[in-house]
Amino acid sequence: MTKILHPFKYRGKWDHLLVTVFLFINGLVAVNAVLHDPYVGYDIRDHLNMIRVLSEEHHWPTAEQSREFYSPPIPYLLPALFKDLLGTNLLRAAKFGQLVNLFLSIGVTYLLLKISDLVLEESRYLKIASLIFLGMMAVYYRTFAFIRGENYLTFFAVLVIYQTLHIFLREHYDFHQIITLGLELSLMPLSRQWGLLIFPAILLFVTFLTVKDGMDWRRRLKVITISYAIALILSGWFYLFLKIQNGSALAFSTKPVQFSLSTQPPEFYFGTGSGKLFSDPIRPSFANQLFPTFYSDTWGDYLGYFLVYGRNLQTHEYIFGEKLLNLTNQAITESSIETNRFSIASYLGRVNLLDLIPSAFLLSGWLLGIFNIWRGLRQTTLGYLDSMLILLSLIVACTLGGYMWFLIRYPDYQGSAIKATYMMQIFPCLALGAGTVIEKLRKKYPKIWIPFLIVFGIIMLHDVPTMLTHFPLFHI
Repeated sequence: MTKILHPFKYRGKWDHLLVTVFLFINGLVAVNAVLHDPYVGYDIRDHLNMIRVLSEEHHWPTAEQSREFYSPPIPYLLPALFKDLLGTNLLRAAKFGQLVNLFLSIGVTYLLLKISDLVLEESRYLKIASLIFLGMMAVYYRTFAFIRGENYLTFFAVLVIYQTLHIFLREHYDFHQIITLGLELSLMPLSRQWGLLIFPAILLFVTFLTVKDGMDWRRRLKVITISYAIALILSGWFYLFLKIQNGSALAFSTKPVQFSLSTQPPEFYFGTGSGKLFSDPIRPSFANQLFPTFYSDTWGDYLGYFLVYGRNLQTHEYIFGEKLLNLTNQAITESSIETNRFSIASYLGRVNLLDLIPSAFLLSGWLLGIFNIWRGLRQTTLGYLDSMLILLSLIVACTLGGYMWFLIRYPDYQGSAIKATYMMQIFPCLALGAGTVIEKLRKKYPKIWIPFLIVFGIIMLHDVPTMLTHFPLFHI
């Protein structure tokens, strides 16, 4: 127990600020897990159909039964098993799935502390700053309120990051560690296909270490070969199944188009928000503009599934997503429809404006990691902290690169595929990177720590409403 609690202590004593931030984040996740209506979420009917078919018919859903037929199995197994064994209804099974998300969030935030301890001896400030950056993001709370694979993937991705650094930076090359890495790697693509994008990032990181020092290349090759082989064997079966059943290992609910940058219009790449980024950052504003949509969905709720709500006062049914968009597009003002679509817009605009500050640090951390690649190749030594930044930045770069490929291959000209939730695995990386920037600034300018806590504390308090669901379920 002492070893488990060690990351929460500083110089042998409880770090009360660190514990407070940790409990604050996971406390909000717990509130959302209890309150959020599990029938509200991206493609939620299809995700719930996955659970229903698995629990009731005991076979993998077909494309006719769920448009999420291509999604890997891990996110649906526990809710389906819960429903099957207890004979309960789908609503309670989904609510159980949301409660599982709480434990995944605890795992993610705890692993951030473990990674900090791994790369820095006196890591108190890195831990607190990293948790603050992660805990400021509305996308974190929204994603962990939904029944989706990204929650599991984020947990397994952070677990893989910890194990990768443990092996290659701390040089623990024993067979047990290699097998553990292989098992953890296999769980990512069985949670969501986005997990495949982390594999090339780890390979590039190991290649960098080898080119940099020219040592241990045989042991590093052994680790990569064995662990990747284990991951292929343990997770490849699902993609082979998709290939046999649907004709492609990367089957999807829509047909791809030929890859060409011209597939998407210029505003997709260069749009800056059409003047609404800080006044009305909600769909349909700046539709299909990549940066402003992704930014607004990270700090707010661009698509309308968590904060921006509608409700039919006669049937008491929630209106969300595209249905809410259609209502606002038609400018319906019927008294039977209640929505905060217009009243919350200015607040979310202020959120976007204030969150330019943490966004600058998130970007700085990523750029510092990229710079460290060049710096590391020119220097004989590179510390654990800077080496960690390289791995994190490579994961972010490879993930965003793969996501860009997806958006071009499967274009949605309304911008519905631009979801920050899809990229949930990069946000702990960005948070650690931004925390590293704060740590480096603090070492150079010690007096910066208190102003940092004050400024970011104020921003976080202002943003608290973005962290709590506006779709409560009162009766289970």
